[in-house]
Order: sequence, then structure tokens, then C-alpha cells
Amino acid sequence: MRSYLTDRSQCVYLQGGTASSKTGVACGVPQGSVLGPLLFFAYTAPIGDIIRRHNLGFHLYADDTQLYIKFEMTEINRLLSLRRIEQCVNDVHAWMGDNQLKVNDDKKVALVLSSRNNRANHNITVIKIGDCDITPSPIGRNIGVIFGTEMSMVSHVKHVCTACAYVE
Repeated sequence: MRSYLTDRSQCVYLQGGTASSKTGVACGVPQGSVLGPLLFFAYTAPIGDIIRRHNLGFHLYADDTQLYIKFEMTEINRLLSLRRIEQCVNDVHAWMGDNQLKVNDDKKVALVLSSRNNRANHNITVIKIGDCDITPSPIGRNIGVIFGTEMSMVSHVKHVCTACAYVE
């Protein structure tokens, strides 16, 4: 394992055979390696412990993390639930910073799912995560499938039809 993770270097190859000079790699694993996903999972396993402490549901897939929370649409439940999410994400941010990992703030998405009867009543206009204000999106993506707040496949089907109709 030590030889797999130490004394590594990298360079950039350009078309035509030109290459940059090699530079040492201090951390990480070779991209596309067999052990890479397993080592990443082992390294980031504490994220699940942090999320569990906040009593949230979650899904981890490669380097993506999705948080889930279910709550009744009352004002106090909404505020308490938002606070739990915000505190959890801030704790995950802190852990990642302490462990030399970075959150891609541009990929943060909030999706509020509710029944037709409650859709207009959720009143969630922004979620504050650290210095970021996240406005709930009308659509979300989960492992390539696009879905909207109504939890139907309409958004995904429209996207696939658009992509199929595209001609260069």
C-alpha cells in the first residue's frame, strides 16, 4: 500500500508528444485506479457519521453526497429542519477542510419535494450554508436522472427528447 501511495509524480501530455515536466504528487490516488474508490470511501467514511449525528438521511455515490429530511409543512418544523440541514452541511464543510478536501459550492442544489396540496405552502426561499445562499431548484439530478419537485419523470423525458433531437 505504501508503494502505491508514495513517490508518485504527474505530468501533462499534449497532442504531438510534448510533455510538461514531472511534479510530485503529495496526496490522492491515481485516477482510474482499482483501489481509488475503496480508499476514497474509507477516507471519507466519517462524513456518514457526521450526517447521522444530525439525524438526516443521506446517499453517497462516488464523490457526491445527498442529504434528505422529511418534515411536516408547519412553520416550526420547516425552520427546525432547515437549521438541521444547515448545521450538518457546515459540520461536513469543517471536517472536509480539516482533512484537505474541498466542497464544490457550484454543485450544491436544494430540491423541495411536496405533495400538490403543500407545494405552494413550503415557503423555503433560501438555505444558508456557510457563506452560500442556496435557492431551491425546480429540478434535481440523481445519478443521471432528472426529476422535479412533482417527482414525475416529465423533466427527465423532456431532457432526453431534447438531447435526441439535437443535431450538429
